[in-house]
Amino acid sequence: MKNNIKDYLDGYNETLKESIDEYDNISEWLHHQLGIKTVTDLQNERFYGAEVMLTAGGPNVWIDTRSDQIKGAWGFEKHRVPLDMDISERIHEEVRRLHEIY
Repeated sequence: MKNNIKDYLDGYNETLKESIDEYDNISEWLHHQLGIKTVTDLQNERFYGAEVMLTAGGPNVWIDTRSDQIKGAWGFEKHRVPLDMDISERIHEEVRRLHEIY
């Protein structure tokens, strides 16, 4: 078991790709995540991005499509790594589509 957030996030893009590939599509994968937060400007009806919660409770790991990063926190320690651009764009566009529907 990794004992700090930096070690935990190393190689996380590959883990993420494998996780997404287990599902038929990105929408199904999103449905099985812990939560999705959209960042919008309601006045201008503009969608800026999404945060998708992947794990919680130690460590906490989430994707931020605005900064194209995987972010993590474990206790008082925080770390972030670049998110694969293909994954970021797929998640961003699917959450945007869902946001427009609802």
